[in-house]
Amino acid sequence: MQAIIFADRRGDELFPLNETQGPALLPVANQPLLQYAIEDLAAAGISHILVVAADELPQLEAHFGNGERMGVQLDYALSRGEEAADALLARLAGRLQPPFVALRGDMLRSPCCAAFLQACAGSPHETLIHARAGRANAGLCLVRDRSASLAGLSWPLATPGAHWLDLPDTEVNAVASLRQLFEANMTAMARVLADDNAPGWLVRPGVKAGRQCQLAGKAEGPTLLGAQSRTEAGARLLGGCVIGERCLLDRDCRLQRVLVLPNTHIGPGQRLADCIVSGHWRIPLATLRPERITDTAVQASLAPTAGASSWPERLLALVLLLLSLPLWPLALALSLLRAPRQPRLERWLPSLRAPAESFVCARLFATPMPLLRHLPLLGLVVTGRLRLFGAALTPATAVLPLPAAAPGLLSPQLVELDAGAPPEEVALAELAFTTECSPGLLLRRLARAARLLCSARAWRAPQEPAHD
Repeated sequence: MQAIIFADRRGDELFPLNETQGPALLPVANQPLLQYAIEDLAAAGISHILVVAADELPQLEAHFGNGERMGVQLDYALSRGEEAADALLARLAGRLQPPFVALRGDMLRSPCCAAFLQACAGSPHETLIHARAGRANAGLCLVRDRSASLAGLSWPLATPGAHWLDLPDTEVNAVASLRQLFEANMTAMARVLADDNAPGWLVRPGVKAGRQCQLAGKAEGPTLLGAQSRTEAGARLLGGCVIGERCLLDRDCRLQRVLVLPNTHIGPGQRLADCIVSGHWRIPLATLRPERITDTAVQASLAPTAGASSWPERLLALVLLLLSLPLWPLALALSLLRAPRQPRLERWLPSLRAPAESFVCARLFATPMPLLRHLPLLGLVVTGRLRLFGAALTPATAVLPLPAAAPGLLSPQLVELDAGAPPEEVALAELAFTTECSPGLLLRRLARAARLLCSARAWRAPQEPAHD
């Protein structure tokens, strides 16, 4: 049996969280909302699924691929966005063979597809059967005739006149408001904490963390922390918290009943309760009125501003590349003197074009002089694979780089900071290098970087560590 998932909501009712992704990709207990629908279908034995999405279709394809890792075959179709389900079905009729399951993938249901299909077997003559949980449209139906109307699956959900089948043990959350998104995360967190097979490691009863999560602070249950997130010393999670992936909770902050979406930095000493936090947005549940936080020391987004370095950076890098051409023969000659058999060294760096290109190979000169050694990296900046200004290419091991601190040719350690700057100051400066990139700021940084050309640090080889 096949299935079609409608995941083409624009999500205006979830503003500002829909600015960068549609509802189907919004994280619920640290996995995309759509994933719950796919997993439910897979558990019911349905392995061929057609996903209908709008502008976020490339993001969905990049995240889920062909579905192999979930044990299903995923195909994709484009919608204009909240398009009528009947119009979509007419256009995609050649790709579906009745009977098939149709459902919305941008709302949350407790697992119910297997029970629904089993119950439908008791009504073999009905051409269209809708599922209902309590009095709510569950956004799920079985289609036995292609001519049946799927108006009940168009967004916003309506009450269709077709045959209903009640699923009394099924919980449904349409995720039609910011409050419902918060409630969906709390519900899904409870299921994850109760499931011993759910991904993550149990820190203590009621607290589960994802891979590469670092906990220097304290956490009380129920709490769920996403992969690659970090809490600093003194930070406390007082229960009812879902922390997204790649988040940083700074020292001495306190959180209780807070949903933190991925790539968010919460500054030192912040006290948050009963709210949704995403990047520079803060949404109190009492008012549901989004507040934009402009002070990056209080709250900030850790998400890269773009999938590639900005055009001002790339143009500056092109100018620098042309000006540096006379130095290339010198760099090659010194590299040949140092390593005649291998004058160029390969080094793999994270690419800004992920996920299409996760890593890029940089062929550095073998000379130990930093300025000459890294000349080839200018080409990576020009092509948008590396930032001109960003995190150090060899960050100190004492502190992990912030998730958004994409590597760059010129780091704050070289341009702005003293050599003995503490790791926390370095990490925040690297974040600023990644997220703040106005043309005027780039020129000022470039002027400061120009001083490096006349410094010993640009031309002198780093000293080898002493050995006993």
